[in-house]
Amino acid sequence: DWYAEVVLEALAILQKLFGSQGDTLALEGAASAMEHPESRVQKTAVEALLTLAGHHRSALIAAAEATALRLGHKDPAVRDTAVEALKRIGPNGINAAAKALTFAGFPTRQAAVKALGELALRNVPARWALARGLEDV
Repeated sequence: DWYAEVVLEALAILQKLFGSQGDTLALEGAASAMEHPESRVQKTAVEALLTLAGHHRSALIAAAEATALRLGHKDPAVRDTAVEALKRIGPNGINAAAKALTFAGFPTRQAAVKALGELALRNVPARWALARGLEDV
C-alpha cells in the first residue's frame, strides 16, 4: 500500500532531521503513525518515537502522553501497540498510563491496566499507580 510507504518514509525523515533531540512536534508525528492499520508501520512508529525521544526525560514523558492517547483507539492493534510503546518508554510512562485509567470507555481502561501491569513487573511506582487507579475504576 502506497500510504504505508509514505508514512514509513516520513518516519525515517523525522529521525534523520531530529535524531534524539526530543522535539515535541516530531514525537507527536511518530505517535500519530501508530494509528496506521498496518502492524509494520505501527512498529516502526514506536521505534521512531523512542529514537526521537532519546534519553530526554521531558521528551519521554511527552512521548508517553502522546502514546497514552492511543490507548483509547477503536482498533485493538493500535491499543496493543500503545501498550508496547509505554512498556518500552518505561518509568516515564507511568503517569500517562495511570491518567488513562480515568478516561471513559472500557477498551481504554483495559489497555491502561495492561500498560501499567507491564510496567509494574519492573517498577514499584507502577504497582502503586495501578493499585490507586483501580480504586477509581
